[in-house]
Amino acid sequence: MKTLLLFLLALTTASASEYYFPPNDSDEWATLKVTDIGWDNTKVDELMNFLDTTKTKGFIVLVDGKIVIEEYFNDHDKDKFWYWASAGKSLTSVLIGLAQQEGMLDINNPTSDYLGDGWTSMELEKEREIKIKHNLTMSTGLNYKGIDMDCLLPECLTFLNEAGTHWYYHNAPYRLLLDVLDSVYNKRSDYITYMLLGSKIGMTGLWIDYVRYSSTRDMARFGSFIAAGGKWADDFQLDPKYFNDMINTSQEMNLSYGYLWWLNGKDKYKLPGFDLVLNGPLTPTAPMDMFAALGKNDQKIYIVPSMNMVVVRVGDDAGDGNFALSSYDTKLWEKISSLFATTNIEYKPEIPLISPNPASDQIVLNTDEAFDVIRIYDLQGNLVKESEFTHVLNISDLSSGKYNLVLEKGGKTVEEESFIVVR
Repeated sequence: MKTLLLFLLALTTASASEYYFPPNDSDEWATLKVTDIGWDNTKVDELMNFLDTTKTKGFIVLVDGKIVIEEYFNDHDKDKFWYWASAGKSLTSVLIGLAQQEGMLDINNPTSDYLGDGWTSMELEKEREIKIKHNLTMSTGLNYKGIDMDCLLPECLTFLNEAGTHWYYHNAPYRLLLDVLDSVYNKRSDYITYMLLGSKIGMTGLWIDYVRYSSTRDMARFGSFIAAGGKWADDFQLDPKYFNDMINTSQEMNLSYGYLWWLNGKDKYKLPGFDLVLNGPLTPTAPMDMFAALGKNDQKIYIVPSMNMVVVRVGDDAGDGNFALSSYDTKLWEKISSLFATTNIEYKPEIPLISPNPASDQIVLNTDEAFDVIRIYDLQGNLVKESEFTHVLNISDLSSGKYNLVLEKGGKTVEEESFIVVR
């Protein structure tokens, strides 16, 4: 059973209107009612309850730059700061593009040009094969096995693969991009972010130990800048070529990754912490043109170009504890999509056989058909679990990794699907 859900996107009435940019020097922000854009107001309470019960702190939906939904939970408010986690990677990719636009760096140059020789423990010839673009695309080839993934010391940065030949979600090469910016401007990250972007779009915040902190509205301003095509009013724009490259597939190893942005709607993807290629889009319940800044413990900035839509969610871990992408993305978009599923968008989901996927403790088999037996095999074809058919299967005894689930009836395989266990 395939997990791809088909979204036939139709432009909303709001998408045809002029894009709105809130003023940089006040809290004023134009709003739209859910009913103004033809969405189903009866689904809002269900979405709010879901957000509240999944430890959300701040949630904003923009359409055409205007606030459609803004809610805060658990003593949070519009002025309180929260961490972006790895969603800050996507902000960093924009800062790198703006620095290149100013002539301060070139992403096709060796990273050593900006950090100096010896920033790794590799031979200098190999070290200089790593370019800024490789840092942006998680394809430096640096060793990720058995090390502290945040360690920036040369002894932690050793050779594993040729640059540009392997994709792996490695934090240290990303963090070094902030050091690159510090080096070329001879300023701290807070000042650079304000100078290049914050002052242009009214976004505040600060960096603490390579992690971005700001209000939910600051994240929404950033998302709005991206949703407008890397523009802010008529005064400020990220280079269009860089912007286009940033939000499209950046290498062949993980089709669902741009320049530190996650991309929906691709045929395959890889997950943080795993060296496995999975079939299907990142978030099958979301519009296929959605792309996102995703951070640990479910910090989210989603961009949907076809709808001029931005969604921001911040808060505590909703349950999966993953680095970036999690099954929460799929669950949240099921709720968001219900707002417009019967109005502006023809929504024809094919329910996945296994959910959530990835999973940790249990999986649900979404089928009305009765089967005789469930068998689970590892990638070497070894039978690791067998059970009478049940719709909810405990997998807490399985180790992290990829498995194949087989449903049998009358001694024959009827359904087969792969899934991932994360610990």
